Amino acid sequence: MGGGYRNPLAGMQLIDLTGIGKGNNYPTDIDALFEIGDKARIIYEFKYGDADCSYGQRLALTRLVDDFEAIGKHSCLLIAHHKTESPAMVAGAECRVDKVYIHKQWHEIKSHITVGEYTKYLRQKWGV
Repeated sequence: MGGGYRNPLAGMQLIDLTGIGKGNNYPTDIDALFEIGDKARIIYEFKYGDADCSYGQRLALTRLVDDFEAIGKHSCLLIAHHKTESPAMVAGAECRVDKVYIHKQWHEIKSHITVGEYTKYLRQKWGV
């Protein structure tokens, strides 16, 4: 176990967010955010099977991308899927990218490109 985490066992610990939200407004999680030299930010959301982001999570994550782009940072959101059963660790770089949100638009990815490959592509494209 490791996967780039300083303390991988802490990643298995759930955080109870009861009492933070109000009504239909409550916190969401971000699976990963890759900040690259104050020039680019890639947000990753990994979903099991055919699961999709909730409306609120999708709204929060796309707004983050829009905000980063508004201040001149390269930014996008990658939605990727896996079939790894819990509690096994998901190999994030090997997950298949299904959707990308960038420049206020969603793009469905039909090819079988992995998160690792797409990240490398973005870094080359953005020069970061």
